[in-house]
Parts: sequence; C-alpha cells; structure tokens
Amino acid sequence: MPVILTTVEERGAWLRGPWDEAKALQRPLPDDAIKIVARGADNSSACVYPTARASIDVYKKGDPLSMSDTRIDFSAPATLRKWPSAKNERVSASLGARPYMIVGGTLDECIRRFMSQPESQHHLYEIHTTPQSDLVSAILSADHVIELARLRDFLGK
Repeated sequence: MPVILTTVEERGAWLRGPWDEAKALQRPLPDDAIKIVARGADNSSACVYPTARASIDVYKKGDPLSMSDTRIDFSAPATLRKWPSAKNERVSASLGARPYMIVGGTLDECIRRFMSQPESQHHLYEIHTTPQSDLVSAILSADHVIELARLRDFLGK
C-alpha cells in the first residue's frame, strides 16, 4: 500500500520517527483526502494530490479528462532563487538574508534548472511564480518543486 503523507508532522514521523509510528501512516485515506490531478496516457494509472477539500474529483476510464481547475501552466513566468548559505545551511532571514535570483524564465525552465542542482543543495532553492489552482503557490519549496517535476514528467510535458 502506498503512503500519502498529508501533513508536515506525518512527513517527519515517516522520515525520522520510530517504525511503529511510521508504519501506522500506511493506511487508506478517506475519499475527500485526495484528488486525482492527472492520468497516464492509457488511463490506467493516476497521479493524486492530497487536498483539504471535502470533495474529490473522480474520473473513470474512458471519461474525458476535464480538470480545468487543476491544470498547471508550466509556461507561466517564474524565477529560481537561492538562499545564501554557510556550511550548506540557509542563512536566516532574521539576519537579513533574502533569496537571490539564479534564473528567470518559465516554471518549466526553473523546475529543470532546480532539478539539475546537487540534491544535497535542494533545500537552499525555491521558485517564485504566479499562484495556480490548488497545486502551485506563489513560493514553491524544494519538496513542492520535486513533486511538480514528478507530475510534469508523469504528464509527459
């Protein structure tokens, strides 16, 4: 059974908690806890996204895919930014640090550039873009960018 972690606390428990606590996260979620946001070309596989909404969009095989409220425009303007760091740790905003621009372009270009950076430095980066639907906020954390990259790859964009 796959594990879908819906909160920061659950992610922490899964990554750092004792096994008894982590394995309890491997459970079915209620129908209103996830939403199908994409299907594979053959309609046999689906990509889901956790949601706090009380409704879920269900798409059956053969039905047209009509998810206008969940489409992601990967050609939207975006900037990849990096936080100043010391010893691979972010310099605190309380010390006056602000992320600086690495590259401007489209969301797709910024995601590709982010994914080309060393994995050990991903936590230093974020993408700033125009918010879109429930899936894309104005500032995308490293974890969010990785999930969008997976979704983009799944969709074949």
